[in-house]
Amino acid sequence: MADAVPQRSADVRFDGVVARYDRGGPPVLDGFGLTVDEGTLTSLLGPSGCGKTTALRLLAGLLAPLAGDILVGGRSVLALPTHRRPLAVVFQQPLLFPHLDVTGNIGFGLRMQGLDRATTRRRVADMLDLVHLTGLESRRPAQLSGGQEQRVALARALVVRPSVLLLDEPLSQLDAGLQQEMRELVRTVQRELRLTTLFVTHDQEEAAALSDRVAVMLDGRIAQHGPPQDLYERPASLSVARFLGTANLVPGVVREGSWTGPLGRIATGAPDGAATLAVRQESLVVDLDPDADGLPALVTDARYRGTSWELDLQVDGTVLHAVTAPTIKAAPGDLVRVRLPPGHGYVLPG
Repeated sequence: MADAVPQRSADVRFDGVVARYDRGGPPVLDGFGLTVDEGTLTSLLGPSGCGKTTALRLLAGLLAPLAGDILVGGRSVLALPTHRRPLAVVFQQPLLFPHLDVTGNIGFGLRMQGLDRATTRRRVADMLDLVHLTGLESRRPAQLSGGQEQRVALARALVVRPSVLLLDEPLSQLDAGLQQEMRELVRTVQRELRLTTLFVTHDQEEAAALSDRVAVMLDGRIAQHGPPQDLYERPASLSVARFLGTANLVPGVVREGSWTGPLGRIATGAPDGAATLAVRQESLVVDLDPDADGLPALVTDARYRGTSWELDLQVDGTVLHAVTAPTIKAAPGDLVRVRLPPGHGYVLPG
């Protein structure tokens, strides 16, 4: 698939970027900084309105910053119009040309570049193979499923050999089955082409499954940036922990290197003072044996989710939420034992 390989993948850097939509309004981005390493897939993850799509629009040249710089491959792109920036964008909606078939849609950018027919035909064929659309060359957009339309949009972006690929929540309009299928395709293609990719999403599961690194964005700034596992196991702040769905934020106090609270004592490097223990629901171990290790807990609610049980527990006046295996068939009113294995909680000051 040599013809599908980008001419040169490049890193991306936002440096102190400020942006706003209303002249007198607050900035959407305020001192925004982020580096996307060459050849990696980074997800920009955050709630609606935090500025994710604004950052992507700035990089694409669809919006100009008030301050700061944006660099691709070490060079500022602020002076370049959109069509001259070495990147391609796939939006939430495929935005295909309804009067063109699959081949025509994919090859549109190449024709705009003035490539000859033989080269265009060869590169379009490579893209059809890469995104698994061979055999659908003559179909119009109205004859395609939602997943097939997004495959065409992805192929149209890749065929021009961008140095950077921008994906703006491209899977959010698909049903669950197609989302999983497209996630696998995006990740496979990105790895095969070694293409620097910035993926904008509000879906935490999607970000964790796709990304080399995840940048959590809150209130126009990067709150934490790192490998997905680091973010979930070691949130940088209570705000990040809450956003990532850490349902158990247990208050306590740190003295002489140990956190003390309803779950006992836990060694920590946090400074002395009030502190919160962040514990993910999956980290708690629930045992139906009353003689098992752990603390006594009363089950106040139990919800079956097919592959797991969600339990609400009361431990010494503190409510905890746990996700257990489907074999843990606890019911409201049951007394169980609950424990936190070493290394599965993270103490945050405050």
